[in-house]
Amino acid sequence: MTSLSISLDSLGVGIALPAVGIPLLPLLIMVSITTTAFTFTGLAFGARLGERYEHGAERAAGTMLVALAALFAIEKLI
Repeated sequence: MTSLSISLDSLGVGIALPAVGIPLLPLLIMVSITTTAFTFTGLAFGARLGERYEHGAERAAGTMLVALAALFAIEKLI
């Protein structure tokens, strides 16, 4: 669902921006620069969060999986 929503968002932007009249080359340059900057910023931020909260996140994910399994089992029995 996430990839579908991102694709639909990109489709909307791709249709709307040419209608605004922005020249193609500056648009492509700006999109490339901002995409690269935000990607590297997200990777750096994710790495820092991973170092800090890795152990706690693993426990939280495991707890959530066990809770979901229990809920699904109870739902199946009822």
